[in-house]
Amino acid sequence: MAVIRKPQPSVAISEDLQERVLSEHDQLCELARKWLLRSHSARGMGCSLSLRETSSIYGGESPDALGFRSGGPWFGTYLVEVKTSRSDFLADRNKKFRLDPTLGVGNWRFYFCPAGLIEPHEVPEMWGLIWVNAQGHVKPQICPHIEPDRLTEERRAAVEEMRFEGNRDHELLLFISALRGRDDPQAIIDARRQQSNLIARLTRSLGDSREQYRKLESKLAERDQAMRRMAKELEEKTGVNVFASYGI
Repeated sequence: MAVIRKPQPSVAISEDLQERVLSEHDQLCELARKWLLRSHSARGMGCSLSLRETSSIYGGESPDALGFRSGGPWFGTYLVEVKTSRSDFLADRNKKFRLDPTLGVGNWRFYFCPAGLIEPHEVPEMWGLIWVNAQGHVKPQICPHIEPDRLTEERRAAVEEMRFEGNRDHELLLFISALRGRDDPQAIIDARRQQSNLIARLTRSLGDSREQYRKLESKLAERDQAMRRMAKELEEKTGVNVFASYGI
C-alpha cells in the first residue's frame, strides 16, 4: 500500500530574521567608530582603539562609540553619542551620567547625528557636535581638535576647555567587557609577539641576503676587471683581440 504524506507547510522566514538590516542608528554608530580612528589630518580623532555599542555587566553608561587615543597632544578617551531623533536627544540630558558628568565616560564628548537634527547652540557646554550629511560624509560642527590652526595656543585652549574628567573605572570595565567571551587576550598578545619576532627575523635575513648579494656583485666586478686586464695584455703580446673574437 502506498503511503501518501501530506506536504508540510513551509514556514516563511521574515527578511529581518534572514539577515539583519542595520538601522540608521547602527549605521551611524559604525560610522562614528570609524571616525574616531581617523587621523587628525583626515579630520578624525586619531584614536588607536575604538568600540561601538559596548556595555558592562555592571551597568552604567553604554556608549554608542568609545575611542582611546594613546598619544599626541590630546590623549585620552572619546565618547560619541548617536542621535537619530529629537526626542532621543532631549531625553539624553536627563540621564544620571549627564546630570553628573563625573559618572560619564569620555574626556571629550560628541553628539553625532544627521545634518540639522541638532543645532550647535543646543549642544550642552563642553560637548562637540558632528553632522552626517545625506551622502554619509562626516561634517564636524563643533570640534576644535581638527581645525587647521589646532596647534595654536588659542585652539589648544579651546580643546582643553572641552575636556571632561572621565569615569576611568567604568571606561576600564567597558574595554574589558569588550574582550569578554573572545579569544584569550594573552593568546592574542603572544600571537602578535610571535608575528613581530617573525617579521624581525625575516628583516634580518633579508638584510643578510642583500649583504651577500653586494659581496658577490663586488667579486664579479673584480674578476671582470681582472679578465679585461689579461685580455688586454694578451692582445699586446699576440695581437689577438679576445673580446672581438667572442663578440664581446
